[in-house]
Amino acid sequence: MPRNIVLSLLLLPLISVLPAHGQERERFNRISHDAPMYRQRKLERTVREIRDIGMSIEADLKRLRKLHDQAAHSNDHRLYTQERVGLRADIIAAQEDIELQLENCEHQLNFLLDEAPPYPHEDDPDYSHVENFIEDMTGHLDTVESMLADEEEEFYNLTEAPAGHSVKRALRRNAKSVLPLFLVAILVGMLILAGVVYYVKKTIRQSVAEATTKLITPPTVPDPASLVPPPAAILSAPAAAKQEGPGTVIAGNFAIEKQIGKGGMGVVYLAKDETLGRPVAIKRMRDELVESGPDLKAFLEEARLVASLKHPNLVEIYHVAKEPNRLYLVFEYVEGRSLQAILDGHSKLSLKQAKSILHQVSLALDYAHAKKITHRDLKPANIMVTNEGVAKVMDFGLAHQTQRTIAKLSRTGVSGTPSYMAPEQELGTSSAASDVFALGVTLYQMLTGKLPFQGPNFLAQKRERIYTPPSQCDASLSPSIDALIAKALDPDPGKRFTSAGHFSKAFQIL
Repeated sequence: MPRNIVLSLLLLPLISVLPAHGQERERFNRISHDAPMYRQRKLERTVREIRDIGMSIEADLKRLRKLHDQAAHSNDHRLYTQERVGLRADIIAAQEDIELQLENCEHQLNFLLDEAPPYPHEDDPDYSHVENFIEDMTGHLDTVESMLADEEEEFYNLTEAPAGHSVKRALRRNAKSVLPLFLVAILVGMLILAGVVYYVKKTIRQSVAEATTKLITPPTVPDPASLVPPPAAILSAPAAAKQEGPGTVIAGNFAIEKQIGKGGMGVVYLAKDETLGRPVAIKRMRDELVESGPDLKAFLEEARLVASLKHPNLVEIYHVAKEPNRLYLVFEYVEGRSLQAILDGHSKLSLKQAKSILHQVSLALDYAHAKKITHRDLKPANIMVTNEGVAKVMDFGLAHQTQRTIAKLSRTGVSGTPSYMAPEQELGTSSAASDVFALGVTLYQMLTGKLPFQGPNFLAQKRERIYTPPSQCDASLSPSIDALIAKALDPDPGKRFTSAGHFSKAFQIL
């Protein structure tokens, strides 16, 4: 599409579909006083909020056009790329906010329509303008999305086309400075090649000399008696594996006090850091992981990445200790219970409690995702809640790596918890969107006390969205929560919330 057409599309007046504030007030004043006034005000406020968000989108689109004009007259487009990416992210986030507000607007309108008298009268309130507003705004969102796609293609053509010319000009301008560097590079390459040739020749000479020596030296015949092992060696049993217990010291510093748990990753002990005098939790990893060389290496690399994470809503890794036939992870000790234990005792949580936990977990996820680290096994059992109500996520990536090793050795092919896994993760791929899906399942469980997908064919249920909406499980839950959960559990990763933070923000305003 030509650039002038794209730029003209960017100037489409976004607010043309929105009624003026005075018109809104006049229409709402005509609503019958028999309808609940608080619902009328709420609907009016929602329309105003959509209008404000629309104004911000229009301002961002104007700024996007200005960037186009500046980039068209510049040789260095990198100066504008970063701001352009930020503007597009703001527009996309605003689109998501408008979609949620439109759903909320439809929900409020349905309440008012349900409460209208059964027989029409000329003085009855007319909500057709609101319905037209919702329809027009929905169509305009599609237009904005199409405009962004065209803008992406146009900006690519704008920045890539002259790139070759800029490089050629730079090479011609700096030819005298590049030539000496090129000659130095050739000289260094020749020296390296000469060293390699010398090393190869030396290795060949040594190999030939050793082969010649073996040919002229008669072989040594071993004494037959030396081949027979002593009876004690035949009868002795292998040494018993080391068993942890109270008083056992790990890595010369962590004294075990007692066993406090056992799970899929291994055994968990309460211990004391004798140097710092603080309690710690120690996990002895399963033997299958320790005995698998390549998987153990991958696990240790993952553990080093997770140990670099420092956040108040993450359980911190203090130390990794490797001993003969044993691998230990030393964690921050959290006084409290897992979210799974809380749900087992109370079935479900209140809306306020769920909002608090979801907010804290989303902070931890966004922090880790910014570091390019995904959890891949998020579930209530991996979320600790302290006695003060602080939620802490644990086992980032580690539980998944352990389960993958065990699944490979047992040939089950399953690594993860099917009830919480995103459909794409069951097929072998995962991303931050997979953690958002698992967070959606966790929120569903916190609000209803049940899992949305019961199995046994989890993948088909997730793809077909076969689950009971939360409001049908608990009549006290608003239908708006159904739309929120549906977006988080969308089988298409691209249609879910763009981040855990956006998910939490949408939940907090309900």
